[in-house]
Amino acid sequence: MPYLKRLIPLFLITMFLVSASCGPGSRKIKRTGEPDIIVVENNDEETEEAIKHAKSTLSEFETALKSNNSSFDNFSLKVRFENGASGEHIWLGSISLINRNYYGIVANVPESTNKVALGDTIEIDTGKISDWMFTEGKRLHGGYTVKLLRQRMPKDEQRQFDKENGLTFY
Repeated sequence: MPYLKRLIPLFLITMFLVSASCGPGSRKIKRTGEPDIIVVENNDEETEEAIKHAKSTLSEFETALKSNNSSFDNFSLKVRFENGASGEHIWLGSISLINRNYYGIVANVPESTNKVALGDTIEIDTGKISDWMFTEGKRLHGGYTVKLLRQRMPKDEQRQFDKENGLTFY
């Protein structure tokens, strides 16, 4: 899965949404051999806005996917999987669109859900999509939650993150 290895730094920003009772802000779950997970509260307004924007612009992702433009690569969708009162947002790669249905391969080892596992190919419920992205050379398209969580990183972490993935954020 060379595709997944290339985007592992971006998958570092997998989100796990928890109830507001867990306290303000966000925190990281460190995992040996796996990307960290950023834990974000359910009531995080900026995250909710990023997800809303991603959903409202999903047609841009679909247009790019259908274009077969050889400059476009690494098509990925972030999907929410329910887990009781919380949910885990997991990136899926190798996206295809067949008869108006998206399919993708689970690109993260889930932390809290047992509904999917790394490497599973699943049909994607579009109502559960929380973000999308693809690359054009070093330019990231979409990735609204990625951009938000990157923006929240301390400057030294941002520099390291940018170095690891080599993408341009705008």
